[in-house]
Amino acid sequence: MEKRNWFDRIGNCSEDLMLCAIGILFLTNHVTGWSILYILTIGYSFYSAFFLSRSILLGYKKGNRTEYFLIAIQVGFAVYLLLTPDDFLHWAHVFYGWWMLLHAYVYLVTWHVDQRDQLRGAVGMMAAGIISALLGIFLVFGKNLSAKTDLLTILAGIYFIGSGLISLAYHLLVTNPAVTPEKRRVFSVSIPVFFSIFLPLRAYLSISKLIRESDHEINPEEPDSDLRVYVYLKGEGPEILGHLDIAYQGMIYSYGCHDPLARKMFGIYGDGVLIVSEEKAFRNQHLEVEHKTILSYGIRLTKEEKQQLEQNIAHMMERTIPWKPKAQITEEKGIPFEGFHDYASRVYEYTHCRFYKFMKGKFRTYFVTYTNCVLLADTLIRNRDLNLIDLSGIVTPGAYLSFLNTEYLNPNSIVVSRTLYQKPQR
Repeated sequence: MEKRNWFDRIGNCSEDLMLCAIGILFLTNHVTGWSILYILTIGYSFYSAFFLSRSILLGYKKGNRTEYFLIAIQVGFAVYLLLTPDDFLHWAHVFYGWWMLLHAYVYLVTWHVDQRDQLRGAVGMMAAGIISALLGIFLVFGKNLSAKTDLLTILAGIYFIGSGLISLAYHLLVTNPAVTPEKRRVFSVSIPVFFSIFLPLRAYLSISKLIRESDHEINPEEPDSDLRVYVYLKGEGPEILGHLDIAYQGMIYSYGCHDPLARKMFGIYGDGVLIVSEEKAFRNQHLEVEHKTILSYGIRLTKEEKQQLEQNIAHMMERTIPWKPKAQITEEKGIPFEGFHDYASRVYEYTHCRFYKFMKGKFRTYFVTYTNCVLLADTLIRNRDLNLIDLSGIVTPGAYLSFLNTEYLNPNSIVVSRTLYQKPQR
């Protein structure tokens, strides 16, 4: 029996075609296009506020002041647009202008990382940052309303058509069980970044709902697979965007900005730290101490793929040097333990794992939107010699989560298991 039915596929493709139609309207009849976007913005604001409120009221996630404030902002903004429709274009200019300025910031920090670590592509990042900054400044501070509207109309049309076509190709090719894994590599596409960012949070809420409505506890069996990809989920804080690690031969390889003395920009930039830990102990630490929900996807490897993965790991480890967190330094000096709150110390206390920093090259510097946990896993299992994950473009934890779920539902897939781990409710 097929795990994915044709009704779902037709519905997804219809949504993709609607996006393309909206994009065409922007380029041919911009008044109608902006009117549709106005209605969709109001509808999405109300829906998002309702979805978050419902999740809190039904106990799928814990509410806090920030989330209540976010609900109030979403409802207030939607009501404001209903009462003042003529202001919609102004807010569109402001929103997309600041969005472009945020992109400029990301591009320029990425350029700095490439320069610092002597990586290729620095010139392209600098050019993208300058162009994004100029567009953002024009949209936010420009006085020519007509020119700003014309520019934003063209960008919106291109974005909707591009997103619709990419998503349509995804649903027609990647999710079709009749398409073999080899053909999926040729036609591999990724879902738009904006949609993939919050997939880990949606997955967490869906799992919480399933567990709450279930009559039995989850007792996962250890899957029999060669490689495992772990996706960590949480319903609050920065963890809502997800985190991703890989495990091979009983060891987990986890990457992040774990040195509290080498962090900048509120923890999104700093020295990259690699954790190598025994798999089960690391997983249990995140269940028991970090209180995360974990999805594990088992991947089947050929003999040649195993050899290539081992070479990739060995090559990565050649560029590292040992590093010690506060808890390990204190333990080795025989100083009485007083408790440490940083993540690396918590992990060490539970697992006694090993930590490394990179001496040179990629991953020497961590940046949340560039050299992050996803890119490290991606570098090990998706490259010219070992292309296990069929994605293209910018890859987020949500994009991996979407691909792995889809691939698990397809027959003859390399993804052979999907396992849920969650701390038992007491």
